Amino acid sequence: MSMTRDAKAGIPLPTCSADPLPRAHVSALRRAGGALRQCAAIALFFGVGLGVTLITPLLLAIPGRSRRERLGQSLIRILFRFYVRSIQQLGLFSIEFEGFERLQDLRGVIITANHPGILDAVFLLSRLPNAVCVMRAGLMRHPSMCGAASLAGYVPNDRGVTLVRHAAERLRQGTTIVIFPEGTRTRSQPVNRFKKGFALAATLTGSPVQTVWIERSAPYFARGVGFVQPSMLPIRVRLSVGERIAPLPGEEPRAFAQRLEVYFRSNLENTGDAIRLRPDHRHRTPGGSA
Repeated sequence: MSMTRDAKAGIPLPTCSADPLPRAHVSALRRAGGALRQCAAIALFFGVGLGVTLITPLLLAIPGRSRRERLGQSLIRILFRFYVRSIQQLGLFSIEFEGFERLQDLRGVIITANHPGILDAVFLLSRLPNAVCVMRAGLMRHPSMCGAASLAGYVPNDRGVTLVRHAAERLRQGTTIVIFPEGTRTRSQPVNRFKKGFALAATLTGSPVQTVWIERSAPYFARGVGFVQPSMLPIRVRLSVGERIAPLPGEEPRAFAQRLEVYFRSNLENTGDAIRLRPDHRHRTPGGSA
């Protein structure tokens, strides 16, 4: 409150003009609001997952494995779309999808993407119909994920030769498989070293690999970053469809994996905070693209 003087009597009068909050207080309030929204997003994710896990025993009673898996994949897609919409409404993320209309009728294709954050699979699967995801084994055993993952026929990534055989079988049946070749979230480079499991499945079946770029403006949910971190909100994420690349005749799995790794490395840059496409990425395509 400040004081003014009556123009005639010269008497000081109170006014109701409020002094602005100190800048430090405004910043603290913004950080607190951002932390609350992040906690709400985490609670929503685990709550939805636990809900699916609780009803999974009932859904597993549905006769026919393929019918159960289609139901599980559709349920995951619906729930992930709901979650993606919710975190945008909370103001945590601004998410763009580019070119995904071209992926709606895929059959027998491996979808690979770089892996900057823990929600990458959520973003991808919210837009892909009837896809089987190769997931980290620890996540598949988590109470919030085990129900939906087992219902949808997802595959843990700790099975070695069994994993490759299972993936190849699914590809021959026309199933779309989603896999992150890095095996874990990106560290400091544009991408980690690629593991060759996806390349083994691709060369065994002759299946093409559809690449997807994931860009993000901040390291939220990145490796080594906590679930509640001060970040400039909303965090901007863009998923865009890249080249479709087939293994060359007689190409060894390791060589194919290295070719895909070079393709991702040459098109992405990691600034420390952001992972983004290089401005000239559209001119960098690998040999043997389909």
